[in-house]
Amino acid sequence: MKRLHINYNETSNHFEKIKNVRTDLIYGDPKYIKTPWFSYIIPVFKRPDLLRQTLDSVLDQEAVDFFWDIVIVDNETEPNNPTEKLIREIDDKRILYYRNQENIGPGGNYNRCIETARGKWVAMLHGDDLIMKDHLQLMGEYIRKYQRGVRELAYISPRYTDFSKVSDLKLDRKTWKKDEICYFGRLKRLTFLDIMMTGNTVGIPSFGTVMNREIMLRTGGFQVDLGICEDVITPYKLSQKYRVYTTPKRMGFYRFEDNTCLKRQVIFDICEGMTDFREYLFERNLLTRLWSKVVRDEFFRNITIYCSHISRYGTDKMRLSDFDYIYPERKKRQGTMQNIYFRMSAIYAVLNGYTTFEEGIAWEMRRILSYLRKSGHLKIIIYGAGRAGEEVARIIKKNPEFDIACFAVTDKEGNEKRIRGIPVKQIDELIGCREKYFVIIAATIEEFDEDMQDRLQKLGFRYSCSLIKDFRIKRRRESEKMQ
Repeated sequence: MKRLHINYNETSNHFEKIKNVRTDLIYGDPKYIKTPWFSYIIPVFKRPDLLRQTLDSVLDQEAVDFFWDIVIVDNETEPNNPTEKLIREIDDKRILYYRNQENIGPGGNYNRCIETARGKWVAMLHGDDLIMKDHLQLMGEYIRKYQRGVRELAYISPRYTDFSKVSDLKLDRKTWKKDEICYFGRLKRLTFLDIMMTGNTVGIPSFGTVMNREIMLRTGGFQVDLGICEDVITPYKLSQKYRVYTTPKRMGFYRFEDNTCLKRQVIFDICEGMTDFREYLFERNLLTRLWSKVVRDEFFRNITIYCSHISRYGTDKMRLSDFDYIYPERKKRQGTMQNIYFRMSAIYAVLNGYTTFEEGIAWEMRRILSYLRKSGHLKIIIYGAGRAGEEVARIIKKNPEFDIACFAVTDKEGNEKRIRGIPVKQIDELIGCREKYFVIIAATIEEFDEDMQDRLQKLGFRYSCSLIKDFRIKRRRESEKMQ
């Protein structure tokens, strides 16, 4: 396996690296809110049209009983630039707009935002993210509830949805409530055991991720020399000494656009960095080295599925096989080790009171298959060849009365020819099946799900259901009746 040989536990003061770069206050009066308890921090570089949408979602927060402000630090050094004009046009007294005298890069600007903010708690957004209207209110409640403990509270990462178009997004809680029924109300804590069982490292500090400013200053900030994955490592490092949590509620929206972040080499770098970090953790001791033999293939598979997924927001769509050079020893077929991992991770999830990705889909598929048996629909097309589609196929294969014709995709380019021995075809080629086959839309993103439903409707498919919409709405209604 290709290794980067980075020491991810390295600690140093990364604020020192930017101490000689001056940052000037360009707009706003710090005296308007003298002692904010909470600060939204937004590192920016150009793209003022997207920043406007971000600021709209922040300024539209529901009322709270504490003082808060917004700190924007601009890496574009030109005076009177489009971002500055936007801030002056919005003219909101809660905003403080700063400009660096030199471009200190994304990681350096993350750290400068933390230095510049005044709130005890800071919530980071990239300049194109969106947050729910109740983000500020809920985060305030979480902080007050969880800040007391033997270990200090350092970091709260919200659940999020990725998107590319903003037109159809609704930022109110009612719209997304149906997506939260599988999850318990308490925050889920990140531990080393959790990383080893799930492969999850919380995620990037964006879409409203909350950090304890004092702890970030004390621990040296973001490790800027780690490259593309510098921010993903931060919650792991903090969890060694402090408490790190994720929220059960969806609270933010992370935008993918066809830009530099979606270039082929950048996505390869993301995959290499995420894989190398997990390999670093596997080397921790004898037990982790033994456990790696069980989970390594599955963890790498999940990483490549994620990287392949984000490439679909751009123009250069990538296949899972494109990443094989990183881990050429990977076993591509499901085997004993993968089955052991699935069972142990499911048990771990139940004991910790949360739902895994596989459990969530299994919950929906029980209902769907029950309905299909009763209605006599035994011939199935799975629309979607990503991780959700693969999990749907795995579940259906355990029920021999059903026949899977194929995976269907909107655009065949960039997809495998066969997955789990099942052919992959373009949905437009399957018009002849629209009267005989039942289509299960296997998408986990609302935006993609809606596009796929529209495509089926235009092609005249009579029988279909949505994995994340039709049955979750039904489940929500049943839950409301029980209450």
